[in-house]
Amino acid sequence: MEPSAADSGMELKGRPLDVAPEEFAVVHVVRVVVRHRRLVLASVVVCSLLLVAPPLIRGRTFTATGSFMPVSSRGNLSRYAGLAAQFGIAVPGSDGSESPAFFADVLTSRDLMLKAVTSSYTVNDGGSRREAGLVELFKSRGRTESERNERALERLRRSISVRMSRETGMITYSVRTKSADLSGQIAGRLLELLQAFNVQRRQVLASAEAEFVADRMREAGGSLREAERDLAAFLVANRTYRGSPQLNLEYERLQRSVDMRQQVYTALAQAHDQARIDAVRSTPVIQVVTRPEMPVYPDRRRLLIKGILGLLLGAGLGTAMALGVEFARQVGVWPARKIGGRGDLQQARGGGWEQSPGSKEHGGGA
Repeated sequence: MEPSAADSGMELKGRPLDVAPEEFAVVHVVRVVVRHRRLVLASVVVCSLLLVAPPLIRGRTFTATGSFMPVSSRGNLSRYAGLAAQFGIAVPGSDGSESPAFFADVLTSRDLMLKAVTSSYTVNDGGSRREAGLVELFKSRGRTESERNERALERLRRSISVRMSRETGMITYSVRTKSADLSGQIAGRLLELLQAFNVQRRQVLASAEAEFVADRMREAGGSLREAERDLAAFLVANRTYRGSPQLNLEYERLQRSVDMRQQVYTALAQAHDQARIDAVRSTPVIQVVTRPEMPVYPDRRRLLIKGILGLLLGAGLGTAMALGVEFARQVGVWPARKIGGRGDLQQARGGGWEQSPGSKEHGGGA
């Protein structure tokens, strides 16, 4: 009896192939994808939605950007360090609070952002202008005022990004919200708070330095007066000292002591005056490179790029899952489909399924 077409199809697994293994693998993958097209299509849709849906749900956003550079005051520090060295006090040559990293951390510190949260901002509301804080504008909820402020602070923290250039020391920060006007105002307010913080810090530091120099001035003044008294006593007791070499050397020693203490006292007096000036100086210690302004255009959402990326990722993930299902069916983990008609015969040839004994007998009988 001649073998039936079903028997020939079932024996395809044991016959040599007329095509190259690479071509057979590609054909096999295509057949698996076609067979599980619903799974692949669902994977493509899910991945595309995961990438495209968030920016659509979030809506349009506006980003205001500003940049600044810290202005170092190492000249004053070097002057005070030199004076302190004359009294045997070691002062570090560099100050970490003058580094760009310090200013970047201060910009995102809790105290500074909390002041930004409690500040008032003027925004458009249905054609009219109104003032409100970020708790109201962000619609932060909470049982207490502290809890509402904390929620608004966390949202503001997520809206701020800070970048620092190690080559130039420039700090660039940005604020992103759903309102162009609000983004620009928050960015400007953060810069104002940062400048106020640094001016206050500089004044406090200068006041402390003025107190330190004043104490040293009192000590240097007392030492100078003591040296002057010794010189005066020597001159009173030795009016004709120039005729004696020993008395002449003693006079020169006392005179040098007075001159040295006079130089120290003069330098301390100048430093004290400068410190008092710095204590009341309100000059900003940061240089604004780009002042934040209200953005004109909304942020790009890149929906097309995200859609294409979701399509590729979904197709790859769906193909991998389809191949996994086929492999699970071959090893018996996934329940196999029964082979019956012409379509199932083509599936058996493409996937290399084993034929059940019942089906083989049925085919041979036919």
